[in-house]
Amino acid sequence: MSAVSHISPVEELANFLAQRPTSEEIANFHLSPNAIARVRELLDKNNAGTITSEETHELDRLILLDDIIGLIQSRVPARVDNNREGAGGPQSEVTPNA
Repeated sequence: MSAVSHISPVEELANFLAQRPTSEEIANFHLSPNAIARVRELLDKNNAGTITSEETHELDRLILLDDIIGLIQSRVPARVDNNREGAGGPQSEVTPNA
């Protein structure tokens, strides 16, 4: 058995955000392969109808966490690229009314 300690996906996100990541790092954030494997396992059990109530609760939490990560990433300003200005000048960004 490996000596690597298991941390929850929520802890993964909290640890990542506590490091004050850049916008680019936030945009590129992904949960660990172990967390992704667990989500797939739970989805397979759900699809097979063999998921327990505790696992259903865990899957619901992971789906919510994925939604939160997506919302955070969607609010990160787009990376400004100096080559973005073409012959028409700087491109404007449209901010939707929320």
